[in-house]
Amino acid sequence: MAAQASTVVDERPASVDAGTPPSDGAAAPDAFVSYSRADEAFVRRLEAALRERGKDVWVDWHDIPATADWRAKIYAGIDASRAFVAVLSPDLVASAICREELEHATRSNKRLVPILRREVDRSETLDDSHPETYAVGGHHRRAR
Repeated sequence: MAAQASTVVDERPASVDAGTPPSDGAAAPDAFVSYSRADEAFVRRLEAALRERGKDVWVDWHDIPATADWRAKIYAGIDASRAFVAVLSPDLVASAICREELEHATRSNKRLVPILRREVDRSETLDDSHPETYAVGGHHRRAR
C-alpha cells in the first residue's frame, strides 16, 4: 500500500488578503481552490500557507455581484489555473456548485489535488459517478 501524502496547515488565522485571477496578463495562478463556505476559515489558512511558499492561489473571497455572470468568472478562474484544489468535506460534496466546479475542472483536464479537510461518507453524499471527489489515483492530502 502506498503511503499517503500529508499537508500540515498552520491553525493560526490568515493575514493574507484574497487572491483573484490575473486580468492583466500576469502568469496563471498555481491553483484554483474549491471549497464549502463552512470550511472558509481553514481555506484562508491554506491560502496563506501556500502564498508563504510562493504559490499564486485563486480563491473567491469576495462576493460576486448578483448582476455578474458568476459562473463564467468561476470557470475562467479554473481555466486560468494550473491545478484544481478541492478541499474535501461533507459540505463540499453536498454542494451542487462545488460539483459543477469539479466537473468543469475534470472536463478541462486540470490536475486535481484533493485535500481531505473532514471525512466524507460516500454512501450519504454522492454516487460513484464522481469518484474524483474523494481521491485522485487513490491518494489525497489530509489536512491537520
